[in-house]
Amino acid sequence: MLSSLRNMLKTHHILNLVLATILIVLVFIFRSSRGLREPTDSALIPIRMTNRNNGLELSLYLPKSRYLPGSGVPVTLSVKNVGDEAAALFFSSGKKFDFAILDSNSKEIWRWSRGRVFTMAIEEIKLRKNQEVSFKAVWPQRDNAGRAVPPGYYLIRGESAASQVTKKVEARIVVESSVERSSEGR
Repeated sequence: MLSSLRNMLKTHHILNLVLATILIVLVFIFRSSRGLREPTDSALIPIRMTNRNNGLELSLYLPKSRYLPGSGVPVTLSVKNVGDEAAALFFSSGKKFDFAILDSNSKEIWRWSRGRVFTMAIEEIKLRKNQEVSFKAVWPQRDNAGRAVPPGYYLIRGESAASQVTKKVEARIVVESSVERSSEGR
């Protein structure tokens, strides 16, 4: 009788392990079917995209890659002289830079310069070796008509108006849905 009791306890223990395993698998299936992710620090990693040409480096900087809906997205475009000698940037108007936002269909939905007026004057900015000039703006997560944009992937394009600089540099960001954000406990 003692051996049959031991066999029954072993069977009961194995059955509990199998049930616990099935429960864990179901939890993971349920979480992935809802499109939820484990918390990640990748959203906190800054983005810096760079193009070099003729001793000048055009860089687009964003403090992170993921944003909450409705929060401003700060962007910085910089031109740095990485050449061996001084360089000059020539602009044909007061517009020295621009930012454009494209949706996942590559359609431009917002442009920083839209509706702005710029002076008509030729301007020169001299840069010593390793000197940098930066231009900053904030995308308010709205389109050109002022409507809030939906969650999704967006391409941010920084553009230089200087005649001798590579004209653009791009980076992708994500505007998260509130479901994604709340599930991460942030």
